[in-house]
Amino acid sequence: MSTGSKKVDFFCIGAAKAGTTWLYQQLSQHPGVARARAKEINYFNPQHPEYPDRPNPDFEQPIAWYHAHFEACDPALLWADYATAYLRYPASATRIKRYQPDAKLIVLLRDPVDRALSHHRFLYQWGLVEEEDFRAAAKKHENILQSGLYGAQLSAWMQHFPAEQFLLPDYARISTDPAALLQEVHDFLGLPAFIPDRLHERPNASKGIRSKRLHKGIQWLRAGWQALPAKDRMSPTLTRLGARRLLHRLYASNQGEHQLPPLDAATHQWLRDYYHHDQQKLKALIGWSHWA
Repeated sequence: MSTGSKKVDFFCIGAAKAGTTWLYQQLSQHPGVARARAKEINYFNPQHPEYPDRPNPDFEQPIAWYHAHFEACDPALLWADYATAYLRYPASATRIKRYQPDAKLIVLLRDPVDRALSHHRFLYQWGLVEEEDFRAAAKKHENILQSGLYGAQLSAWMQHFPAEQFLLPDYARISTDPAALLQEVHDFLGLPAFIPDRLHERPNASKGIRSKRLHKGIQWLRAGWQALPAKDRMSPTLTRLGARRLLHRLYASNQGEHQLPPLDAATHQWLRDYYHHDQQKLKALIGWSHWA
C-alpha cells in the first residue's frame, strides 16, 4: 500500500534509557496508533545511534525508503517514530521540522545520573562497551554522559518547534502512576482513553550477564564485525539472513545475575556536578527541577 501524502504524526525522540520502549509497547496496543515495521528507524539522525563517531548510513536514504516502513499502516491512524538518538542531534530537529512542521514530540526525561548508570549497564550487557568501570566506559562511549544533557538538547529542539508541540513526561511516573501518565499521552495526541495489557511491565530493563566467557566471545565477534571494511554494504544482507537476530538471541540468553560494580560515592557526586549546569539550563527552559 502506498503511503500517498500521509506523514508521521508524532515522534518519541528520547531520552535514551528513559522509558521509550515502555511507551512504544503501550501505544502500539492502542487501536488509534499504527505500528511501523521497525521500532527505531533512525532516519533523521545524522550519526549512528550508538556510535557518534560513525555516520548513519540511512540518513542519506530517500524519503520513500523511510515511508516504506509504514506501507502496511492505515493512513487513518496515527503514525509514530520512536528513536532516542534524535534528541541528541540538532540536525534531527532541522530535518524533522522540514519534513513535518506540525509533528508532536514526546520526550521522556529521567534523573540524568540514574539514566547514565542504566545506559552503562545496557551497553555493557549488549557488548557495546567492555569496561565495567563507569568512568572508563563513559570516557570511551560519550553517549553515556551526553544523552543526559537535556537542557542543551531541548534548547536546540525548541529553536525549531514551539513548546506546545512537546510533551515532557517524567520517567518516574512509569512506576508510580503509569495509567495517569499514559492518559496524559493520549490527551496530548488526541487519542481516546485506552488501557492496554501489561501496563505495569517494565521492558528493556538493564540486567546483568550470566557468563563472562560468553560475554567476551560476543564482544570479540562484534569487534571483528565492526573491523570489516565492507560491513556497511554487507549489513543488509546479513540482516536478511538472520545474523542480527541470532546475535540478539545470544545476548538475551546471556542475561543473568552478574552485575557491574556499584558506583562509589565520589563518582556519584562527580556525576551530579557534571549535570548541574545543564539541569539549571533545563529549569530555566521548562521550569523542570525534579532532581537535586
